[in-house]
Amino acid sequence: MPSDVSMRWGAIVLAVSVGLFASCLCLGLVQTMGHGTWPADWPKELEPYRGQAKTIGVAAGNQEDVFEIPFRNREEFEKIWPVILRLKSEGAPLTLTTAGSAPGVAGLFDNSKPLVRIYAPSYTTLYMTTPDGKTLKPSPPWPKSAKLPNGQLPKYVVLSDDKTTWVPADANHNPLKGFEFRARIECELVVDGKFIDLNRIRLPANTPIVDNRKLENQSE
Repeated sequence: MPSDVSMRWGAIVLAVSVGLFASCLCLGLVQTMGHGTWPADWPKELEPYRGQAKTIGVAAGNQEDVFEIPFRNREEFEKIWPVILRLKSEGAPLTLTTAGSAPGVAGLFDNSKPLVRIYAPSYTTLYMTTPDGKTLKPSPPWPKSAKLPNGQLPKYVVLSDDKTTWVPADANHNPLKGFEFRARIECELVVDGKFIDLNRIRLPANTPIVDNRKLENQSE
């Protein structure tokens, strides 16, 4: 009969093995590139920022690309901010996070320095083929069927039951039935009060603000 010590060590080894397996699995679902891979038809003013940006491709039940653009000074950020605002989908929220706060989404995002984070559709060669041979790409332009009743894009879309078009994903979507693909473009500001100073910039009108700074203050 195994001793208590042996059983405890066995539990520890099992826990470590499961943790390592989960880590490898997560890494297999996320791809990071040290430059911005956003589409060539995005505003030309963004081109000088590709080299200092980072792309995080996510395929963990939700398929999307996240572009992070850090800034070297306040002037650099304030010059490009109006351009970035033009990318945000109508009705999409703006998220505010404090620079230096805990990493976001289980350590996937680094909040140690001021930056803009752009959540966007996955602009890749991935596509679906409908039963009648039509090609469906999970990226703009989105069909009317993908939009909400108010005409705005949902956060994610999924394939319709008949596999012929995109429809808004709902809270009851079963990931085993297929990926959720990001549709609307959202922005997040990692604010430091120096390079990114909310008192010096215009926040978009008629936009929901998700202020994570309140939660961060409560947890201190």
